[in-house]
Amino acid sequence: MFAGLVTGNSVIVKPHSGAVYPIAIVVAAVRDVLAELGMDPNIIQMAVDTAASPLTLELVRHPSVGVIDYTGGPAFGAIVEKIAAEHRKVVFTEKAGVNCVILDSTDDLDKAMDNLAFSLTLYSGQMCTAPQNIFIAKDGMLVGDEHVPVDAVAGKLREKIDALVFNEKAGPGTLGAVQNPITAARVTEASALGFEIVRSSESVVQPGFDGSRSMSPLVLKTDTAHADVYTKEWFGPISFIVVTDSFEDSLNEVVSSVHQHGALSSLVYTTNTGRMQLAEDAIVTAGAPVAFNFNSFVWVNQSAAFSDFHGTGCTPAGNATFADWQFVTNRYNVVGVRKQA
Repeated sequence: MFAGLVTGNSVIVKPHSGAVYPIAIVVAAVRDVLAELGMDPNIIQMAVDTAASPLTLELVRHPSVGVIDYTGGPAFGAIVEKIAAEHRKVVFTEKAGVNCVILDSTDDLDKAMDNLAFSLTLYSGQMCTAPQNIFIAKDGMLVGDEHVPVDAVAGKLREKIDALVFNEKAGPGTLGAVQNPITAARVTEASALGFEIVRSSESVVQPGFDGSRSMSPLVLKTDTAHADVYTKEWFGPISFIVVTDSFEDSLNEVVSSVHQHGALSSLVYTTNTGRMQLAEDAIVTAGAPVAFNFNSFVWVNQSAAFSDFHGTGCTPAGNATFADWQFVTNRYNVVGVRKQA
């Protein structure tokens, strides 16, 4: 929206039919500011539709629409990209991928799992950058000089999630509500997969919002034999601890996932400088951003507006980076005018 306005374009905001009100507040505020500046507030408008009568593709095809910014699921995003290309439109997409974590080694398991637990809990996993698949070698995780078994690492993660979820002050606000009943149904579906349940999901009371739908993280444990299950996106508070043969196998799993499904974040815990460089080279070459050893108040879910790049534009998760030069310059064309002297 702001990219369109800053580059001199009028903007039509087409929200999801199930989430109109929040963005309507923003659009109204922008219109007020434009009016205060003596500009036409209709520079920005909303196009509200319903699930029964959608408008998106009609707008994509409309000859007056030249630039499309799409945020949403990958299936419909692919349709938008295809139709936009057929109509020679510029399209920027931020869809979704399967975000991965590798647990190799750390100096402080408590701090590492605190950080990861917060990332899994934040907004009930309803962020495009939320981690889903957590890879760990069958020998466990090296903590200082001690090898901690897989089950102990999983138990520590469960302990940290529980500590956050059941914190009366921090838990409900960190989780928020599950917006879509389909997401809630997906948690039920995942629970019935037959995998080992490291942590069950349960309803969480949101004080002051008695009718809210709020669910804590579900954590499952499996191995690479079930890649057909965990390599798809499970949007919502669902994650998989995947046991591999080695660090190298974990890294290969992540790289393969990025190539096939894209990723908007990845996180690696390792104190081994050689493995750190190996992971950086492999994941960056695959096209995904990577973070290392987050153990404080910076989380892999969140990108800082003036220091980080969100997305890379070179994986199936989306074709845009927020905000590189291309995100700006592709909204312009250069047209020459020549006159005889």
